[in-house]
Amino acid sequence: MACRGCDFDPLLTVTRGHFYDDPKRAAARIAGRVEALDVDLIAIRPRGEATLDRQLGALLVALGPIPRPVVVFTNGTTLHRDDVRSELGHADAVCLEVGRHDNLRGHALPQRDVLIDGIRVFSSAFKRPVFTVSSIPPDVPGYLLEAEADFASTLRPEIAYLAPQDGANAHQLARAERRFAERLPRVMVASPEAGFVETVSLATSPELHKSAERPVHAVA
Repeated sequence: MACRGCDFDPLLTVTRGHFYDDPKRAAARIAGRVEALDVDLIAIRPRGEATLDRQLGALLVALGPIPRPVVVFTNGTTLHRDDVRSELGHADAVCLEVGRHDNLRGHALPQRDVLIDGIRVFSSAFKRPVFTVSSIPPDVPGYLLEAEADFASTLRPEIAYLAPQDGANAHQLARAERRFAERLPRVMVASPEAGFVETVSLATSPELHKSAERPVHAVA
């Protein structure tokens, strides 16, 4: 879903709307799926930016009684807003998709600083696990990898995921992993779907899974 927020609106006039189902109905439907499937967590990762739904907070509250942790994926472009940061406080974990950080370089400095500061303020105040995902395109220059790794390290993620884009080869991914590993304690090369949601055991965050001996599975 294209939106002014995701395109870094120069005026930061992000408009939140009603995009998804009624929170109580959605929670009831998810509860049914959790009972029918053997899942470890609930991932909120729609095709658009999750925090643009003004009912996100109500959805997180409605999901509270379900005995599974809830993880919200966000690109961070709305985290300069107090209401968004407050609503995300109801999540059990947040995965920040920060791989587009360098796209901010072409925008006015005040706007860029507001967005980056919002992400940093949130990650420092959020007392539960934070994860980052950085997209790794083919032929990405080293200085951009270093900028991304530097930025991700300021967020202190439990795990920094490197999501390979089409065309990225093993050598490029190994180089990216080295750059990130120099700055972060735990780095994994995996897309959010294949790595975080489906196959990675979150051993550093035991509250997010049933057992460290088997993979994590999610219902989204």
